Amino acid sequence: MLFKQKISVSDYCRTRLDLLFSSEQAELWLQLKRSFSDNAIVTVNDDLYLTHLRAVHIELLSMVVTKKYMPDLDIVMQMSDFIETYLDNHNELEIKSLLRLYSRALASPMDGILSMVQSMMDYICQNQCKQETVFAFRELCYGVVQSIRADFKEVKLVK
Repeated sequence: MLFKQKISVSDYCRTRLDLLFSSEQAELWLQLKRSFSDNAIVTVNDDLYLTHLRAVHIELLSMVVTKKYMPDLDIVMQMSDFIETYLDNHNELEIKSLLRLYSRALASPMDGILSMVQSMMDYICQNQCKQETVFAFRELCYGVVQSIRADFKEVKLVK
């Protein structure tokens, strides 16, 4: 594509977050949860599971946008402000508090995404889930990163 479509930071984030909080996405994630042969994840409360997955996905979105647009601090700050306002408006205070936890895990000097997933699994499964489950969620997260990166082959965020 010769010219990328320009889209505002708020429109891009709203589209991503609306999808993240959609009933269709929730159902896909619940189907995934039920598909595991790991009782530790299967028995996790659905709301707890969805809350943590949403927080992880928001942290991944923040990471990719920040890496892509770091020289332009205005875009990074607009994204951060939009996410905070969106979560406030949707009364998602728990997710806001989880973002700090997952941000620290993502900053791991090793595989930050694996560290973040391990933190999520430790929290929601009380250190009981199988390692194969952790790796499956790690792959899911890498898929999310690739999806967001693919967006930037077609769109450019603007203020």
